[in-house]
Amino acid sequence: MRLLAAIAALCLIFTSQPAHAQDDVMKALDFDTLREVSGELKLTLTDEGVDDDGDYYFELESESGLILYLYGGGCSEDDPAVGCLGLNMVSSFTLNDTADVHEVMDSVSYAFMKIYRSGDDMKASRYIIFDGGITRENMKENLSVFVQIADAIWEQLADLEVLAE
Repeated sequence: MRLLAAIAALCLIFTSQPAHAQDDVMKALDFDTLREVSGELKLTLTDEGVDDDGDYYFELESESGLILYLYGGGCSEDDPAVGCLGLNMVSSFTLNDTADVHEVMDSVSYAFMKIYRSGDDMKASRYIIFDGGITRENMKENLSVFVQIADAIWEQLADLEVLAE
């Protein structure tokens, strides 16, 4: 019986988190925290609000001038800025008239990003799911990596001379 009690105690020790770690876990997107994290990453908030689809968003500009959009996902129907269970990060690239969108998309490949066509534009996106919770630092790192890759895509498209002016 003591052996079972010892095993149970060890299981609790190895599977539980310290109380402070549990406090740092966000169960839903907090736009105030997202605003802080964006500032720490030197992203300038240029607009925020509710889009035509009813989704709450931030429009941000990176230090390089790239425009990014952050949308809450799976939010409350009553208030699109509350209870969001995900964060969708999107950057759109307007291509010039001579660019073949499919050819350009084939030349851009990042495992961390979804690359897709939207009209004549190419978009790169990344979705973070908050199921089970996410730490502030993890959200910040995900956003940082997204910005770095989106900037790399922008540079790659500029080198290919396929961006609209």
